[in-house]
Amino acid sequence: MALPKLNKNVLFIGGALLLGGLAALMSVTYVKETISKAVAQAQVDETEIVVTTQDLEVGQAIGEDDMVLRSVPSEFVPADAVTAENYGEYVDRLVRSPVRGGAPLSASALVPAAQQFSRVIPLGRVGYTLSVNENNSVSGMIAPGDAVDIFFTVGAEEAGEGAAKRSGSTGERVFPLLENVTVLATGARVGETIGEEETDA
Repeated sequence: MALPKLNKNVLFIGGALLLGGLAALMSVTYVKETISKAVAQAQVDETEIVVTTQDLEVGQAIGEDDMVLRSVPSEFVPADAVTAENYGEYVDRLVRSPVRGGAPLSASALVPAAQQFSRVIPLGRVGYTLSVNENNSVSGMIAPGDAVDIFFTVGAEEAGEGAAKRSGSTGERVFPLLENVTVLATGARVGETIGEEETDA
């Protein structure tokens, strides 16, 4: 019994379908690989930084309500940017330069905690400042935490001024005003200790 002959047209159609399916598979694979590469290149490391919700003026205290987190590419994060990890350190700091709303918040725009004199004054107390010169400050060697005595000088009375001049003295009298006063700050340097009887000198 003779086997039936295959129609050449059927062979051609079958071959064309096979090649078409193989080409389609290769095209789909190529497209998927291209998309994967594009997605991989588009994905960048991001960091959450703090931006302000409103414009902040100089001297204004910044609170948590003034902060919001935004994700930005890590390569664009400023070196001193306030981030999600350290923003708690900057709450209630004072603004030292204007900050535009929506802009990244930088640590340099805020007064460092070490320079906030109010934080070393106990509740219910007031700070008292004195203007001193180079001699009175012992050439700047007085530092926060030192204990000092404060004196005040008064001039001689008119009745005794002539005698003071004849004796060669200036006629000034020095009296103790405060003793063993703890210095809280000198210039822009602020101490760390909070005491009961501390006074700024």
